[in-house]
Amino acid sequence: MGRSTALRFGLGAAAVLLTVTGCTAGPASDGYAKSIVDAGRFPVMDFDAEPAVSADKAAIDLARDVLLRAEDWNLGLDPDDGVESDTLQTARLDDECELEHLALPEGTPAAISRWYGHSGGQQADSDHQDDSGDYGVVSAVTVHHGPLSARIEFGYSRDAAERCGIYYLAEDLRVDGVERVAVPGAEGFDEVVAVHGVRVGRSPRGQAHLTRYLEAVARKGRVVVLVSAQTPYGYERSLTVPGTTVDEELRSRISDALALMSERLRVKGE
Repeated sequence: MGRSTALRFGLGAAAVLLTVTGCTAGPASDGYAKSIVDAGRFPVMDFDAEPAVSADKAAIDLARDVLLRAEDWNLGLDPDDGVESDTLQTARLDDECELEHLALPEGTPAAISRWYGHSGGQQADSDHQDDSGDYGVVSAVTVHHGPLSARIEFGYSRDAAERCGIYYLAEDLRVDGVERVAVPGAEGFDEVVAVHGVRVGRSPRGQAHLTRYLEAVARKGRVVVLVSAQTPYGYERSLTVPGTTVDEELRSRISDALALMSERLRVKGE
């Protein structure tokens, strides 16, 4: 699956190309996210560095209790097919809107990501799409020592959404046409930011691979959560919910995921 930050940022969240120059203008910034990010920066990781792993059992249990399980997505996912990471790392977009891997502060209690893939069983109607028709979903939870470092991690996502119209995630992977969107279900969080766009990459056979993508990052106290969903570009209708469009389904799934994670945090006293 590669580095866990691929799962956790712009997918997402990860693991998860049109020629462009630089970073296009994103939504207008109110300066909030930049001020939070400037207040404290997490250390940049060397690409070959071995990240620390989650070690606080109570925090790990909390994160896993909040994370979405296979049945929570209502996609017929196999619980045994999930891919999980427990490395203490996150990511931000630098001044050129390129992905930069960061280590979470030393002693961060836990950071857990979980990914599932689901075959939609349909063939995309685009000449630019190969036959890898997976519907990918990710959830991630970081448990910080306190709200300050959680605000900084959340600030990286909001800062990116405010500055960047394109997220450059790797040499052959980017998110194009990034726009902020409103999603219901986040009322229980202190702050939330959601974006959608088109992930542009390459399939294993070298063909252009486009997926519609939606990601939300939210903070509640000392806990930061991420949820994201993607489906191959070219499907005109939803893969699993008759009568809805793909964009409507993605937004609905992300909204439901946020609401469920918020309720689980409430039950845990966070």
